[in-house]
Amino acid sequence: MNQTTTAHALGLSTEIRQQAAQALSALLADWHILYQNLHALHWTVRGPHFFVLHERYEAIYTRLAAEIDELAERILTLGHMPPHTLSDYLKLARLPELPTLTDERETAEAAYAQLGQLIGLVRAALEQVDTGTEDQLVGYLQSLEKDAWLLAAWLGR
Repeated sequence: MNQTTTAHALGLSTEIRQQAAQALSALLADWHILYQNLHALHWTVRGPHFFVLHERYEAIYTRLAAEIDELAERILTLGHMPPHTLSDYLKLARLPELPTLTDERETAEAAYAQLGQLIGLVRAALEQVDTGTEDQLVGYLQSLEKDAWLLAAWLGR
């Protein structure tokens, strides 16, 4: 069974599958940017709370790596090819690449802001996807919200 045949077995119209794949492709690019940004913060953070933030950033980007794979596989399930080059991600992403940050508070502020941006993008995407994809994104949304809450608590908010 080829990919198109498999996608038709989902019982979704071509239009719905296309719309969902486009929304997921943009999110996949954003996930990659956040992954890379958090990985960089993990490497560069400095300060008295180095270990806490170093480990927190690693925990988040490790989970994001698994979610990147799942997002790409969902796009394939919908019968479309996921973006897969760095240039694709840079074209599609709405999250910006972060500059080199080392101060622990600045890194936490940047991570918190980007998590908030991604939460907003996921919420917007939920209105463009099918039920199966929605379920997947809601699980991600809950994890992102918890990550944001933990950083907000660390920041004293």
